[in-house]
Amino acid sequence: AMLHVNHKLRGGAAEVRDAFAARAGEPGGIRGEVAFVIDGPSPEEGAAEAAQAAEGAQARAAELAAEGLRTKDAARALAEEFGIGRNEAYEMAMAARAR
Repeated sequence: AMLHVNHKLRGGAAEVRDAFAARAGEPGGIRGEVAFVIDGPSPEEGAAEAAQAAEGAQARAAELAAEGLRTKDAARALAEEFGIGRNEAYEMAMAARAR
């Protein structure tokens, strides 16, 4: 007789890893087929990540301005570090320099 057990586990990558590590140490461990369904962030999570990235980029722009980096070079660094568009990066660099 075959027994089908369906366990659902939700969480981030680290949480799922830890849960599997804990189950692997249990009697019987992890056996059989395992399927993963991976989803992107919710709209709220995406907006929160974007806001956090913008804050980080603005803080970095201020650091680069304080170091005396030219606006053009600061914008290039911001675009590379944070994956933002060059125009947005240039605007951030200009705003940081004006402060």
